[in-house]
Amino acid sequence: IITVPLQEALGNSEFIALYFGAQWSSVSTSFTPQLVDFYQQATNPSSTSNSGSSSSNKNTAIPLAVVYISSDQSQQEFEQHFGIMPSSWLT
Repeated sequence: IITVPLQEALGNSEFIALYFGAQWSSVSTSFTPQLVDFYQQATNPSSTSNSGSSSSNKNTAIPLAVVYISSDQSQQEFEQHFGIMPSSWLT
């Protein structure tokens, strides 16, 4: 476990999403990939841009941080679930 000051951990993020989830929850495990896709599109739109889009706002990255708040019942469950999330997410 690495502990850092909150301001340092969040960096320049203007938006913070608190994600409550757990490996044992089917809702959480089905939602996590959707949240990961949204996060990747929002924070790095140039790598996921649609060629048919005419809006310049679609190419603007959103300064978003995600904090995963685990209800996992073991360290192993936590590591399995957190392991599919981007490495930039906090816990």
